[in-house]
Amino acid sequence: MFNKIKVIISAFMKRVATRQNYLFVLKNFEPLLELKHVNALLETKRFFQLIEPIELNIPKGKSITVIAPHTDDDIFGAGGTLLKAMMQDDTSVNVIYVSNSAKTDAQVKIVKQEAKDICSRYGAHPYFLNLVPENIPVNDRRTSTKLRELLKKLSPDTLFISFFLDDHDDHRRANQLFINSIEGIDLQKVEIWSYQNYSTLVGNVIVDITDTIDTKISLMEMWKNVEGQRNWSHYISGINMMNCRYLNKKGKRYGELFFVLPALEYIELCEEYFSISASNIYQNPKYFS
Repeated sequence: MFNKIKVIISAFMKRVATRQNYLFVLKNFEPLLELKHVNALLETKRFFQLIEPIELNIPKGKSITVIAPHTDDDIFGAGGTLLKAMMQDDTSVNVIYVSNSAKTDAQVKIVKQEAKDICSRYGAHPYFLNLVPENIPVNDRRTSTKLRELLKKLSPDTLFISFFLDDHDDHRRANQLFINSIEGIDLQKVEIWSYQNYSTLVGNVIVDITDTIDTKISLMEMWKNVEGQRNWSHYISGINMMNCRYLNKKGKRYGELFFVLPALEYIELCEEYFSISASNIYQNPKYFS
């Protein structure tokens, strides 16, 4: 076990500096075949001593698209940063909800209306793929075409998406669907901000959201019908509070952590990761084939 952990650490913690001064993880995922070990390793936070995220205010782009695996992940993962971005002139935010966080027609209708109300509250424009949680296809031509056409239409210069190593299957699945849906899209100048939901993220960028945390909490509390047993606004704000360790400031601070890369580099990283056996990536047997 010790040798396995050493191999994982060695592969996962190699990093280089890009011209944008971002630090990022290199692309060898062959040793990461057992996610339970990877997640256990991430949760120790031991190697965070080797990474110091840089603090940025907001993304530099003006056209932001968020891919949210469920109808809540946009606010949970990046709500404070999106609110800050929307304070700038000529910035637009579009949210593509992959699944509807509900399983019955009645629940779907309610949750979609909540998503629309929340987007309206902070000025975003919602779009829905209308997929079912825990049953997100990645090789379905119709689904890929719909996502591809949306991305072409919205033409983002900044794309937010859940971290591809997040411990929720659907959050990883959204990344695999994304990279399978980008044929013919020019992503040369696009920057990807991979956001933290509720598991540990290897971040290279931190955004101070102290000024927007109260609004973020109020938006999270608008979700009345998302599934789960947690008080999500309490849970997520606690993660944002913990991220103050990366903000070199005194006082009660809140931060959102991101893994930021140029899109083509992020896609290359994901392609390497998703090339391994699905049974070593996902816990849900529906996703093994």
